[in-house]
Amino acid sequence: MTCARMAEARGGRRGLRCQNLGGGPDVAKRTCSVEGCDRPSRARGWCSPHYYRWKKSGSVEGPPVLAYYKWPETLLARMEPQPNGCIHYTGQVNRLGYGRVTKEGTTAQAHRAAYELLVGPIPDGMTVGHKCHDADETCAGGPSCLHRRCVNPEHLALETIGDNVRASSNTPASINAAKTHCPQGHQYDEANTYVNPTTGKRTCRKCQGDADAAYKERCRSGGS
Repeated sequence: MTCARMAEARGGRRGLRCQNLGGGPDVAKRTCSVEGCDRPSRARGWCSPHYYRWKKSGSVEGPPVLAYYKWPETLLARMEPQPNGCIHYTGQVNRLGYGRVTKEGTTAQAHRAAYELLVGPIPDGMTVGHKCHDADETCAGGPSCLHRRCVNPEHLALETIGDNVRASSNTPASINAAKTHCPQGHQYDEANTYVNPTTGKRTCRKCQGDADAAYKERCRSGGS
């Protein structure tokens, strides 16, 4: 049924939506009541951006809602300097504690997006590390680490993944790399250490030899 027929059934009255779509009263043509804003009025006499500012902050003069930012404002408008020199990204963070920023229709980690915007491209095989975290011996890392929110380009550095996980003295990789002996007390020297070329993990040759010998003995004796 068309709007006109619906109007006849209602005694000539057309709904507000029908009036707007059909060229009736100029409700849909009104502009935002905020001075200087010429966007169409959508709710409470305001345009959509001003309405959502009011909804979020209680005032149409509040900070713009993130959804209405475009790149690179999605990053730059959420950069907050800290007393320790870091610049925190104050938008959403992912489950690992890194900032999430909308970049040209996709979601990216804020510190990587900041590096690409303010420093340069990230080559294949490289990652972006936080020098501020590496220098802080009191930070244990993990999702609660505030350094992961830092987007200060002076605190960011290109690193291989291996170098990145070993850069901080508090990471498991760094703690293990600092060990001079295996759990059985054998020294990690050149002759007794095998280094996996892919993962960089060290293996004690003496322990591995003992394990291989024990396995062969179990096989000869019918064990498993």
